[in-house]
Amino acid sequence: MQGPRPKLIVGVDPGTTLGLAALDMNGELLLLTSGKNLSKNKVLNVLFGIGVPALVASDRVVAPHFASELAASLGVTVYLPSQEATAQEKNHFVDEASNRFETFAVDEHQTAALYAALKAYAHFRNLFQEVEEAVQGELRKRLPQIMNEVKALTIKDVPPSRGVKAVLQGKGVGPSDQRVIKALRKELESSKERVSSLKAELSGAKAEIRRLRMMHPRNYEKSHSSSIELQETQEKLRTVLHEIEELRRRDEPYGLEGGGWIRLCPLGPLTISEITLAVSDHFLSAGMIAYATRVTGDADRCAKALASSGVYTLVLEIEEPMLKKGFLGNEIAVLRANDLPLEWRHGAPWVKRSELEKALRGSQRELNLVGRERIRNIIESYREERLQGQ
Repeated sequence: MQGPRPKLIVGVDPGTTLGLAALDMNGELLLLTSGKNLSKNKVLNVLFGIGVPALVASDRVVAPHFASELAASLGVTVYLPSQEATAQEKNHFVDEASNRFETFAVDEHQTAALYAALKAYAHFRNLFQEVEEAVQGELRKRLPQIMNEVKALTIKDVPPSRGVKAVLQGKGVGPSDQRVIKALRKELESSKERVSSLKAELSGAKAEIRRLRMMHPRNYEKSHSSSIELQETQEKLRTVLHEIEELRRRDEPYGLEGGGWIRLCPLGPLTISEITLAVSDHFLSAGMIAYATRVTGDADRCAKALASSGVYTLVLEIEEPMLKKGFLGNEIAVLRANDLPLEWRHGAPWVKRSELEKALRGSQRELNLVGRERIRNIIESYREERLQGQ
């Protein structure tokens, strides 16, 4: 049977793109996401999908209207910091915690939401420790009595775990347990129905993307309206994938961070400014793998910017052969997103290390060919200079 639903400290950064983070009462990260035009009901559905909110937190000294409205709907209070932090202070504070969580904010909205939740937890942490000590002290005093009562229930064929729960709640075991079981079963069935619904939406979104690509296989760049429509459909697809992932995490453990998974760094359309910003914010660093929807900036300059940052692998949703050669010339391996079995979690794509290594072996052959061609060009150029000098 599933354990008690965790109480949540919720960080929220309202706006057109809304950031949302949730910690449990031990400061562990349970949710980090963001999305455009998220309604209050949508946010409530997401939160109740993972636990029971106990506090709403903001990074602002004056509570934003959405945060106050959300807290009022939940019947909880709003935590506000005593003073507003700078963007640099927020990034530093969040980065330190992210290394422990092994989950990183992908945009400023997630950073602000996670910062708010972390500051709220830090504010109450000493009080939480006092609570833990008080509870443990009380349990030590009551331990002999609790054990005797649970043993007496065991004689009546009550399992020990249910007996402990009944004694701590000061209740006997009877019809109420049946109501709890029915409620849990109903919740599980609701989750399964939601997963089925989301899978149907996912299939529809994939079909729509295939249709749009078939309509404009070669003239994608010329069709601005189709480009916007495709991007909106892809965003919807990712949102559905994220929601499916959250439901999976509730009903069965799904630890992508372990088991040889690698997180890619999503940049959106690849431009010089996007690379520079990601590097300056420490979002993209040496040894990481960049993920972009397509290359919209100067390909050669983008390739050099990635190489100078120590990034030598790029995954593209839309790959253009003419641009690919420029990246290979700068010793950057380019992989197609469709060739990798990616998993989206917390707004970022993940790939199994074994699958990535397999794809990189194919790209290495291309890099070797480009390298040999470059050497031949150097030799030919040297020969021409020698002939001209004679």
